[in-house]
Amino acid sequence: MTTRASTLRNLVKAAHWLHTPPALLVSGARYVFGSVVLSLALLVRQLPPFVWQKAVGLTIGVLFGMVATRLALSHFPLRGISYRIASRILYTTILLAVVGVQVAASAIGGTEGTRSELAPLIVAPLVGLGLLVGGLMGPAVATLGVSVSAMSLGLAGSVSPELLATSWVVALVGAFSVNPLRQRNDLFRATYFTTAAFGVAAFAFAMSDGMSFQSAGLAAGWAIFGGVGACALFWLAIAIFERAFGVVSDWCLLELCSPDHPLIRDLMINAPGTYAHSVMVGNLAEQAATAIGANGLLCRAMAYYHDIGKAKRPEFFIENARGTNPHDSIQPSLSARIIAAHVRDGLEMADAHRLPPAIRDGIAEHHGTSLITYFYHRMTKDADAHDPILEQQFRYPGPKPRRKETAVLMLADRVEAASRSLSDLSPGRLRAFVWEIVQDVRDDGQLDDSELNFRDLQTIVGSFVSSLRALRHERVEYPSQSLDFDGTTQDISRQRDGASRPDADHSGSADEDA
Repeated sequence: MTTRASTLRNLVKAAHWLHTPPALLVSGARYVFGSVVLSLALLVRQLPPFVWQKAVGLTIGVLFGMVATRLALSHFPLRGISYRIASRILYTTILLAVVGVQVAASAIGGTEGTRSELAPLIVAPLVGLGLLVGGLMGPAVATLGVSVSAMSLGLAGSVSPELLATSWVVALVGAFSVNPLRQRNDLFRATYFTTAAFGVAAFAFAMSDGMSFQSAGLAAGWAIFGGVGACALFWLAIAIFERAFGVVSDWCLLELCSPDHPLIRDLMINAPGTYAHSVMVGNLAEQAATAIGANGLLCRAMAYYHDIGKAKRPEFFIENARGTNPHDSIQPSLSARIIAAHVRDGLEMADAHRLPPAIRDGIAEHHGTSLITYFYHRMTKDADAHDPILEQQFRYPGPKPRRKETAVLMLADRVEAASRSLSDLSPGRLRAFVWEIVQDVRDDGQLDDSELNFRDLQTIVGSFVSSLRALRHERVEYPSQSLDFDGTTQDISRQRDGASRPDADHSGSADEDA
């Protein structure tokens, strides 16, 4: 037995090594090519003559910076963006910033221009880099991108170190001032702080470089102009990058959360119960995601759209059912297929309306490959309840959640649906109830591909308990009053108990849609 296990392990290792070298070669070639392109952009103003020693040294330095950047990204919160997409965005923005600096330097007067009043305009693209990356992936990643760009330009000798230090500080101010960016006033705030910091920093740089007071004032004025231009470029570029890389900014997410969106409006009209459920899930998911450092606004947007497929056949879902239950007259297997189809229908609707990939991931992954328990047990009431082959017919198609945000959405969806049948809202009972649901999801392997750890789960449970107590709080019972309608005396009980109607037995299983 030991020999067989050892043989299997060796075969797995051999297969791994047979597969890994090609992947490493492709990845390495990509990094080398990117380093060569960036090095040429850094040296373009120094050609001819071509000094191959400097080119090789610069390429090695840039390659080291790219690899270090890729490794560092794994330790930064990326707002629901995959590391591969984040790397591509960062490399593209760095390359564009370097090219922009080179073009501006050539237009202003080469190396001599870095000592003139127009010098701040040369590094304005670096400020735009800080704003753009900060708006898409947060100030921490923006700091990394600006640092790599400044290091590369300094290593190539394209810009003076003093001017690079000035632009580095201003770019960081822009990266932090652009967060959060959820209202129109937030853009004005970012523009104000960025231009003010650019003007002050340019004035200080000019004075320290020995310029006259008048020349320093002109430099500050050009810096303010460059800051306004960088903010305008950011406004244009962020929309382009959202489309090109499939990422979502806070602005985009807020637009998606608007009730005027056609899919949301359709859900409100055709499946009002599902819409109310989605709003509640959004409240739970946003608070929990924010508590663990994930993108809470993305979770809310995903929650609003995760069940849009139910609008196609709303009467088959309990929150929209009125009167006769249509599942009573059909086979459990057919009911399970109808329930599971809302994921496929939702993805088709999302594609038709060109929803961002992150929202489509929420639709596809919010059930993972979980079991539609209610109809599975109806099917197996006279058979073996643990038939693995039959189980596959009663599971959602998946995939399982692959990021924190979609995992939080799955848990919030389960907890919100199941909590509707809960009458005891004491903190201890709520916590035990939520932990039971989370543990069921975990035992089923639905969180295996996500990035959630046990500490995150503890935080999520605490957030769910707090949110549920606030959402399902009890109210006092008002005394009955005798009112007269059309001469008839009637008793109207004005009781507000705050508890929801227990219209279904939601025990935390995956079939809360049934």
